Amino acid sequence: MDELKKFTDNFREEFENEPLPENHKQRFMLKLAKERRGYDNSVRKRQILFYFAAASVALFLILTPIVNINRFFSKDKLDISDYTGILEDRSESVMKIAESLSPNDKAMVLSTLDQLTFEAVSFESQLPDGIVNGERREMIKNYYSPRIEGVDKLEEYARLLKNK
Repeated sequence: MDELKKFTDNFREEFENEPLPENHKQRFMLKLAKERRGYDNSVRKRQILFYFAAASVALFLILTPIVNINRFFSKDKLDISDYTGILEDRSESVMKIAESLSPNDKAMVLSTLDQLTFEAVSFESQLPDGIVNGERREMIKNYYSPRIEGVDKLEEYARLLKNK
């Protein structure tokens, strides 16, 4: 490195006064233009990828409710897994509220929640095999709807206790 520095220092005059080769400016401008095109292309590609990602997210958000509308809003077509999922979600909400209650209130709320949600023998295993689908859905609905309503009322009660 020192040798290069000495060399440039000793011959600085020649470097500064030596004329540049012909077409140097044109070659330099061509290289610069190529680099800019490459940069512009990479920026353009990133923009296109961003737009595709945004469009994908938008499609997902638009199509998800449309695809699942029958499953979530048609009460006659809910299956056991749907009812148990709803029951579990709402039970978790009650448990979160119960964590902030006094020990006595918490014990009472959790005990009531356990009485509403505990099944020693699953309801599904108690259903006979020869039931028609419509009757099966109706029985499942009649079994789980009061439990879900009970958990909802328990949640309201727990919120009242929390705000007390």
